[in-house]
Amino acid sequence: MRSATFTVTWPKEFSHPIDHYFHEADDASLQCIRYATPSPDGQFIQFVEVSGDPGRARELLEACPEVVEYAVVETAGNAIAYMQSEAGTLAEALLLSGTERELIVDWPVHYLDDRWGLRVRLAGDLAAMQASAADLPDEVSFQLERIGQFRPEGDDFGSPLTDRQRQLLAVAEREGYYSVPRETTQAELAELLDLAPATLSERLQRIEANLARGYLESG
Repeated sequence: MRSATFTVTWPKEFSHPIDHYFHEADDASLQCIRYATPSPDGQFIQFVEVSGDPGRARELLEACPEVVEYAVVETAGNAIAYMQSEAGTLAEALLLSGTERELIVDWPVHYLDDRWGLRVRLAGDLAAMQASAADLPDEVSFQLERIGQFRPEGDDFGSPLTDRQRQLLAVAEREGYYSVPRETTQAELAELLDLAPATLSERLQRIEANLARGYLESG
């Protein structure tokens, strides 16, 4: 079985309203979708990983009219939000098109830091993946990152960082944030990534903590 990893991006107006609520918040952000599925009553159910203040995440979910029911469970790392909401047309199209063509989503699906969109890994027939992409609106863009044999454990099994964290780390390194002497400030990096400084600081701290933990545990 083949797998393909790609980014799918779209204009802001195609995003689900709850994405807008979190995008504008400085103290909570959506990291990845652990699982999503349509419900029998035509709504959409998701388990979403949230970083930042869990209390703030509850406030944002409560404020969004399209969210019908929710719960936030705090974990040792990020919080997990259960969310039942009115489904957006794009979310329905992405999920239903893949299901109809017997494609398997390799969860989790990661939000992109610098654009409205997701990084997705699918398993199945490559021709079916291309056909599913063709079903989506013209405003939706796809960028293929890699193709290979599907491995259930994932290509990055054992990595201490998520795909989204690796993206952020790559940008920080490219801009010289970790150079000696440092070539950019955290404020400049936050502006480049369109993030609040406090949000960027929190994400970098998580990345550095995960790398340090992974290094120590490796012996």
